[in-house]
Amino acid sequence: MPEKPTGADWKEVEDSSRLLLLEYLDSHDVEEALECFKELAAPQFHARILKMAMVQALDLKEEERYLYAKLFKSLFEESIVSEQQFEQRYSPSFFPKALRN
Repeated sequence: MPEKPTGADWKEVEDSSRLLLLEYLDSHDVEEALECFKELAAPQFHARILKMAMVQALDLKEEERYLYAKLFKSLFEESIVSEQQFEQRYSPSFFPKALRN
């Protein structure tokens, strides 16, 4: 699990978020990723984290993009990321049809 950043420094949150996302791609454990996301305690950076993940996803295989989409959907459904934050970085074409409502 990534270390919890101290304070609200974007660089620390970015580094922890990158580790969180890599660990998630390795483990496929949505629940653990959600807990780690909460532990970041940085809602002011949620939109930036989503953008960072989406940019990373462009270079990933389809299976890994699906995992990111699954994580994003869970972040939204669990109200960890607000609808407004989600819409700031949401790209409908990113999400596989199976995950769209």
